[in-house]
Amino acid sequence: MKTAIPVIEGIIEDVKASSIAAAVGGDESEKLNNIYKNLEQNCKVYTDKFDIAKNAPTVDIGISVAEFGVSETGSVCVDNYSYEARVTTMLPPINIVFMNKNNVVNTMTDAFAILENVFDKGYTGFVTGPSRTSDIERVLTLGVHGPSRLILFAVDGME
Repeated sequence: MKTAIPVIEGIIEDVKASSIAAAVGGDESEKLNNIYKNLEQNCKVYTDKFDIAKNAPTVDIGISVAEFGVSETGSVCVDNYSYEARVTTMLPPINIVFMNKNNVVNTMTDAFAILENVFDKGYTGFVTGPSRTSDIERVLTLGVHGPSRLILFAVDGME
């Protein structure tokens, strides 16, 4: 995960980002918090849920965690039960997602089988990159309903 830091720093520099909303929870928190401490040298990083809720509409980058990936579609499944996770993945123009590289299933059928066994309530979603829409003139627009860039880090040691 340490190799993600220079890549994210490059993104921060390229887009001249001044703030990041980083929603994490569970076992990955400690490892990702170390990354956030390094990034704070370059810009403001919001990790507190109240700070995220307040600042997510204006931050430059959102960082979140995916539960697993789906080979068939190139999607990641995100658990957006908490409000801060939802706004972190949807409002900033860039969404950086961390996922355990071993948590990949082959098909959407496999993905729904997993969700059927573990999903009880809340929100979950499959993200396959920026949203796309075209008007009657066939003008393609990316990122209308969420981030315009999705960057995935599939890493060891997210369990």
